[in-house]
Amino acid sequence: MLGFLPFLKREWTLFYRSKMDIWFSFLPSLVTLFFFTLNMAGVVGEINGIPYEHFLLPGLAIMAITYNVSSGASRTFNERFSRMYQELFSLPATRNAYVYAKMVFITLMALSQGILFILLGSLLFGFRLQWNSVGLSLLVLLLCAISITSIFLCISLSIQRMSLFLVVSNVLALALIWTSSIFYPIESMPGFLQWLSYVNPLSHGTNILRNVMLETEDDLLTSWSILAGFSIVFGVVATQLLIKRTKIIM
Repeated sequence: MLGFLPFLKREWTLFYRSKMDIWFSFLPSLVTLFFFTLNMAGVVGEINGIPYEHFLLPGLAIMAITYNVSSGASRTFNERFSRMYQELFSLPATRNAYVYAKMVFITLMALSQGILFILLGSLLFGFRLQWNSVGLSLLVLLLCAISITSIFLCISLSIQRMSLFLVVSNVLALALIWTSSIFYPIESMPGFLQWLSYVNPLSHGTNILRNVMLETEDDLLTSWSILAGFSIVFGVVATQLLIKRTKIIM
C-alpha cells in the first residue's frame, strides 16, 4: 500500500505534538490509578478474596485503552470536519494506506497504554504478573483495543456536527466505563445494569484479563466469543466507513 508508512509516521507526529491529546488520553486513568484505587482499596478491602487494588488493575488497563481511543477518534473527526482529505490524497498515496495506517496506529497506541498501566499498577500495588499469562494478557488487550477503536471510529465517522460528536464521544466513554465490570463484579449490579454490562465489550475484556492475570477459575468462553465478535464486526464496519468517508468527490 503506497503511503502506509508515511501516514503511520504522520499519525505519530500528530499525537506527539498535541499535548492536549497526550494529557487527555493519560490523565483520567492516572488519576484513577493513583487516587481512586488507593483510597478505595482501604474501604473495600477484598472482593472474592482478591485485594481490591489487584481486582481493579486489569480494569484500569481497559479504561486506559478507552480514553486513548477516544482521543484518537477525535483526531479522525477533526480531519473529516476540516476537510483535509483533499489535501492528504493529493500526495502519491492510496486511500487504503491512510485507512489502515489510521486503524493500526490508534490500535497500537491503545495497546501500548494498556500495557503501560498494567506495569504502573503492578509496581504501585506490588502485583506480580506471571510469565505464563503474558501472552494471553497481550491478546486480550489487543482484542479490546481493536473493538474499542472500531466503536469510537464508527461514532466519529457517523456524526456531522462537532458539538454533537464531543457530547456523544465523552458520554459514550463514561457510559462504557461505568456500566462495565471495571470497578465492581457484574453480579453486584442492579438487574438492569447487569444487562447493560453483558453487552459492554469493556466488561468482557476486563473479565477475561482479570481471569488471566489473577488466575481465577471462571469459564469465560462466552466472553472470549463476544469480545472477538465485537472486534471483527465493528472492525469491518469502521474500516468500510473510513474508506467511504475518505472518497474524494471531484
